[in-house]
Amino acid sequence: MNADLISLINFMKSHNAVYCLATAHIAKELLSFCFDNGLKIDAFVQPGDTKDGANFFGVPVYGENLVPLAQNCGWIAAVGDAGAAETFLKLQRSGIYDSFLVTESMVSEMVRLALLPNAKLKGAAESERCFLLCTGPSIKKLDLLKLKNEVVFSCNDGFCLPQYKDIAPKYHVMPSVENEMLGDEFNNDYGGFVDEKLTSKVIFRDYLDRVHLQSRDWLKDKNVFYLLQNLEWDVNSKNIPDLTGPTPIIWNVSVMMLKVALYMGFRKIYFLGVELDDFNKPYEHAYDADQYPENFRHLFVQAEDAHAACSMYKKLQSTAYVFSELQILNSMARANGIEIYNATGAGILDMFPRVKYESLF
Repeated sequence: MNADLISLINFMKSHNAVYCLATAHIAKELLSFCFDNGLKIDAFVQPGDTKDGANFFGVPVYGENLVPLAQNCGWIAAVGDAGAAETFLKLQRSGIYDSFLVTESMVSEMVRLALLPNAKLKGAAESERCFLLCTGPSIKKLDLLKLKNEVVFSCNDGFCLPQYKDIAPKYHVMPSVENEMLGDEFNNDYGGFVDEKLTSKVIFRDYLDRVHLQSRDWLKDKNVFYLLQNLEWDVNSKNIPDLTGPTPIIWNVSVMMLKVALYMGFRKIYFLGVELDDFNKPYEHAYDADQYPENFRHLFVQAEDAHAACSMYKKLQSTAYVFSELQILNSMARANGIEIYNATGAGILDMFPRVKYESLF
């Protein structure tokens, strides 16, 4: 941790109350940093009006015209370097001189610290091979109990699979579950459902969900690693993405799973249940909707309806993106002597050599 962040911690600890003027993206990083270090922001203040009861991951949010700029607390300005001067003038006009500027370089350091634990994953593979278990309907035809003593990565709602508890996957991978289409009802209820059902002890989540999980105290008994996935793909790179920094964006959880398995150093990687052919058939999984609690089961029906309503162009485009990302990772794997196979008994994923699932045991 650098000197600037140490100064921020000391500033916050020296005040009984801390208010923050912040833009949304910096506020998320600042709040996540506070959760990591046992610090508290008492309120966020933003220009204009806010509706009653508004909050940002559990912290009250007020409009600056409704709340007098208090002079008896510490103020943090987290508005980006370009807006810093104007914000300081605003505070000083209200008689507030006890304030602290969170710079963009400090935010970058917060992100670096949050991703630093991923370094322990590099080369941490405990065996030569692993299985990436996705949830395509084809796996209903497989005896998944054969995976019981294998290294398995499950994903998404794989904990709904009938044999999930018997397989007991050590690892679980989930991309961002902040679903704007379905709203807070889904995000809050679903997060608690995942927390209850997931038995894997090592979890990989998208960095976008980090503050959401911290604010709800979900997965507190798990070892959670976060992947920052916001870069463009370099089609010529032969270097496996470094999870201690930003990595390329993903269009499918299978890409995220493969990123992790490559970084951990598995030498033989087997895909299961990756079909990628739902552009021309209904959206299906290897488990039934009745696995979900009744109070939000209807939201998954809405998601299926939304998928069905997408144009063929969008479906094919999405599939093409996934193929492109997997192809780049496959090139990286080959350059590093790593073998990837497709043990899925269906689907259109043809870039990896197909093997029969039963022949692997």
